Amino acid sequence: MSRKPIPEESRVFLRRLGVAISEERRAQRLKQEELGARAGVSGSRIGEIERGLVNTSMSRLLLIAGALGVPASELLRRVERVAGGGPATELQRSRIIAALRGADPRVLDVVALFVRLMLAGRGGR
Repeated sequence: MSRKPIPEESRVFLRRLGVAISEERRAQRLKQEELGARAGVSGSRIGEIERGLVNTSMSRLLLIAGALGVPASELLRRVERVAGGGPATELQRSRIIAALRGADPRVLDVVALFVRLMLAGRGGR
């Protein structure tokens, strides 16, 4: 069974997320294998994530962020800063809503946790 190709807009996001993870890992002087061991992910998978080659899950992002000792929301804020951080477009909002409507309840639990972490990082706003 072949996987669906990742749309270019998502690839750009994944590359930026990978850069944020890589920068934090390097700032902590960790090797990919060390971060992987802490997060329960192989070092080669960390490398693929850092290069934006794979569409990693929110669950895995939370594990990696925890292994780095930073909130996942901080890594995502770094992505926004690189991207210019403008507000979401109407098309982006509608795609997010459509994706959430069909999501597995466990995925929704992770998204809810992610949103709580983001709001906590902003002082609850």
